[in-house]
Amino acid sequence: MRETESWARLVGAFVEIRQNHRSVRSGIVEHAMPDSSLLWLAADAINQRAMFAAADNYEVWVHPRPLAAPVRFG
Repeated sequence: MRETESWARLVGAFVEIRQNHRSVRSGIVEHAMPDSSLLWLAADAINQRAMFAAADNYEVWVHPRPLAAPVRFG
């Protein structure tokens, strides 16, 4: 996993939320502010919808996704 600061690009992605180097929650990003200041995780079978703010020292970690098409150089 790797940390990302581009929260606005994560809508629909599965992420892990961390604070102070500890995992807080994981789930699907339902919405994010264009400036990446806030992010909402969708409700699931266990948790309600939740909001996380960058100002509260939350970090968003993602698994890198493979490219959709083969990469060719040259």
